[in-house]
Amino acid sequence: MRDKLVEETNQQDPWCALADSLDVERLVKQMALNAAMMREGDHVRLTLRPDQAHLNTEKAQQQLTQALTTALGAPITLEVQLGESGITPLERREQRYQQKLAQATHSLHNDPNVTFMLQRFAAELEEDSIRPI
Repeated sequence: MRDKLVEETNQQDPWCALADSLDVERLVKQMALNAAMMREGDHVRLTLRPDQAHLNTEKAQQQLTQALTTALGAPITLEVQLGESGITPLERREQRYQQKLAQATHSLHNDPNVTFMLQRFAAELEEDSIRPI
């Protein structure tokens, strides 16, 4: 499911695809995935979630600047700020997962076979066990 969510969000959002494709250390990638991105010309501003502030080191910023410069094909100036604005790639994946979970729950509640078993055997649908596929 994780791979499917990554693929779908990468298709929907260019920042998700770019952040996912960066060839950087794992913690630097985590920083990118936990930040919303705004680009104005050669200026890239990342809004990193405050609970991930520990990822924001000088070394991480240098690696990220270099990787983004390579990926975007032009030199960039990177600014990292802490905040809640924008949507991060990980938040976008979570939104997509919640959509799929709601669809799966809806499908089960409307499935005639499931309805029959629930009625016939006085069963209950365990909502917490539903997982999208």
